[in-house]
Amino acid sequence: MSISRKLYFMGDAFCRFLFPNKCICCDDIISAKSHLCDNCLLAYQEEKKRSCPLCYKPIGECACSFGYLKKEGVKHQYKAFGYLPGQRERVQNQLIYALKDAHLKSAAEFLAEEMEKTLQFHEIDYHHLEIAYIPASKKRLREKGYDQMKMLARALSFRLHIPVAHVIYRAKQKTAPQKTLSRWKRWANAKGTYAIKPKADVSGKSYLLIDDVVTTGSTLFSAMSALKDAGAKQVLILTAAETVTTRKVPKKYLIKHKQK
Repeated sequence: MSISRKLYFMGDAFCRFLFPNKCICCDDIISAKSHLCDNCLLAYQEEKKRSCPLCYKPIGECACSFGYLKKEGVKHQYKAFGYLPGQRERVQNQLIYALKDAHLKSAAEFLAEEMEKTLQFHEIDYHHLEIAYIPASKKRLREKGYDQMKMLARALSFRLHIPVAHVIYRAKQKTAPQKTLSRWKRWANAKGTYAIKPKADVSGKSYLLIDDVVTTGSTLFSAMSALKDAGAKQVLILTAAETVTTRKVPKKYLIKHKQK
């Protein structure tokens, strides 16, 4: 082994000693190849078994569309796991916070891996797609200093071997944060918020539109509409998580399934 190679491995080992790999959720020291400790991984796997209230399949295996997306004719919406607002202690919520607030690259890598598994489970052919994402507002960029969705898009691009298309921008900057609004006010708040960059050519192209969490679908619908109005051929929707507590189940649907 050459001297330069020895120095590289010594430097790498020293960095791992000073900055050991930690669990995304609980900060316990873990192996370099892991993202979650054994306990957090077990808790996450249990949460992934949470079923969709419409089709009763685990959420990661469910392609149900709901809210504004379903209303506007979107038949399929893919997601990796469920998100429970207000329950910060839950592992799946910690993953989202680690991406949004802590800017952890490991969180983006873990979520990208889970999103890839979702596409593979549904046997989605994504090799002809380009990744489009919901960009952060200028206010958030000033406050946080980063765009978490751009980071997630790059991590997913690395796993899927498809390019990231930076074609969407916020046409309306001064909008209230979606999480502060009721589900019915979110639609009006998101309408017309996103548009396609003037020099971007999306005509005839197909996109995988991603977001971290979907609640009512209003934000995704606004971005999807912008892509389709600009001539996009196909837009598939994929999110890391779905807010499961906001979904309303029609009574007739529940009665129908109880009788089976």
